[in-house]
Amino acid sequence: MQKKMPLVSIIIVNYNGKRFLKDCFDSLPALNYPKNRLEIIMIDNSSHDDSIEYVKRQYPRIKVFKNDTNNYCRANNLGITKSKGEYIALLNNDTKADKNWLIELIKVISADDEIGAVGSKILFPDGRLQGAGHYEFPDFYWSDRGFKEENKGQYSVIEEIKSLSHCAILYRRKCLDSIGLLDEDFNMFVEDVDMSIRARQKGWRMFYVPLSIAYHKFHGSANDDLSNFFCERNRLLLIAKHYPQKLADALFGKGHFTVLNKNNELIKILPDVFSKLAKHHTQATVTSVLPGIFEELNKILNLEKDYLIKQLNGLEKAHSHLLQEVIPDKDTQLSEKNQLLEQKDTEITNLNDKINQNLGLISEKNQLLEQKDAQIAGLRDQINQNLSLISNKDTQLSEKNQFLEQKDAQIGNLNNEINAIYNSETYRFIARSIWPLLNIIKHIKIKPKKHSQKHILIIKPNCVGTEETERVLRHFRLTNQNSFMLLIANLFEEDYAKLCENQDIDERILFSPKCNKLTKVAFFKLLFKLRRKKIDEAIILVGNPVYHGYRKAKLLAVLSGANKVRLYFLNIANFASPYSFTLFRIIWRSFYSSALLFCIFILFFTFIIAPQKFKKIFRK
Repeated sequence: MQKKMPLVSIIIVNYNGKRFLKDCFDSLPALNYPKNRLEIIMIDNSSHDDSIEYVKRQYPRIKVFKNDTNNYCRANNLGITKSKGEYIALLNNDTKADKNWLIELIKVISADDEIGAVGSKILFPDGRLQGAGHYEFPDFYWSDRGFKEENKGQYSVIEEIKSLSHCAILYRRKCLDSIGLLDEDFNMFVEDVDMSIRARQKGWRMFYVPLSIAYHKFHGSANDDLSNFFCERNRLLLIAKHYPQKLADALFGKGHFTVLNKNNELIKILPDVFSKLAKHHTQATVTSVLPGIFEELNKILNLEKDYLIKQLNGLEKAHSHLLQEVIPDKDTQLSEKNQLLEQKDTEITNLNDKINQNLGLISEKNQLLEQKDAQIAGLRDQINQNLSLISNKDTQLSEKNQFLEQKDAQIGNLNNEINAIYNSETYRFIARSIWPLLNIIKHIKIKPKKHSQKHILIIKPNCVGTEETERVLRHFRLTNQNSFMLLIANLFEEDYAKLCENQDIDERILFSPKCNKLTKVAFFKLLFKLRRKKIDEAIILVGNPVYHGYRKAKLLAVLSGANKVRLYFLNIANFASPYSFTLFRIIWRSFYSSALLFCIFILFFTFIIAPQKFKKIFRK
């Protein structure tokens, strides 16, 4: 039998990408994977290009949810929480999946429970390599392996890798449960590197699968300027989150946020970096790294100043014949630059104020953590108390089990005694003494038909409750479905109607003071009727060894001619000492029963079978 494939949830985030959705969603039904084991979810980041209506109209089986803001990480997290799959696939909306894209990922990730994620080989639409996982550059830059290389069979081996791209990736849900969801502070880009670092820190392995192929339109949903901004910004967030001691040395990077690249946004993004530091590290760590960051920031500002001065000097040398005309302008520019530097100094001062505020918040959080630690300590004490109570309960349960084993042994001895009595010579002698009389009565009546079913006689004395009787009847009906079951019960008036309606009994022989009483005559009629039934097994319901009516129940069970007689104990816990059939009681009851039967037989023979002969005797 073919193994059932796991349920996979494919999550696709969309923002104004209606033009890409047809290629993407048309490729998913063509996957070499059971359609009923796929769950496709689209999360829309507040698009305004009719994407949601288009998907609902053209692809009704795809689940669509709307995110409240344009945040790629938050959208993926929403999809993960809405999904049901054992595995979660993240796929860009501007991709087209090969038919074996998913099955090849499943083969690798299901081979080892330690694999947390697997990534695909990503190609440009023209077949060139776009990425085969990530590799790392200096200063914590990451890039796609094989970017824009010709696809000549390189990167064709399954291999463990440090980081995988979220363009086309498959996660194990257990991995996501252990490392957490995507970091929404990143918004988009570099968040996949952050997830890979967290997965490896938790002990999960990550593999690149070359036979899993996805075609991707590079930056189809984001332009180059936006991509460069988030890559540079999120690089600093990544360092602040995982490597705070190295943040100062890597602050400059490629100089993207400095005037060297015609950009002046370093001061603007520093609040986000410091906020990331405060969120993931203690006050002591933040305090230790801040001096190095400010020192490196001063170096960068000095570099910008030097760069601006050199630019001005170059302009002076190139245009020396216009110095007299442009000096006022240069002075003006220099004044503007000085004003700009003063503004930066002001921004740095404001930034220091914000840092101090964040440090105050961190101190408050540390106090809250100390309170939580105290609460946790109290909970641990309660748990230890509960464990001691559980240990006491286990000891009591062990004693109860020993008591039940002793009762089981007593029941076994009781059954052995009953079987020994049943097979004894005395019982056989009693049976032989009354058997001829019963045969005569049997031949007078109409001979019953032979039965192939097992006949079970259940005897209920007065002391056994009606609800307990119905429970036992249900038990015997379930365990003996093909048997013919008879019930004999001497009941009170209020219990008579209940057992009359019971459906688990094939034949009811019920007595009550209101309907018909169990007199001696009725007892012997009942005995004759039972002898005709050919009872295979007689079962006496026992609630207590000594009660009114128990002697008649045992006598009736013995004289019914059953092949086997046994007791059914309803409540072992209230049982003091098991009752057994003693030899004296058996002889006495057998003698009593035989005497009664002999008297009845003489009267029957005298007045019914041969009345004429006795009349002649009296006449003489």
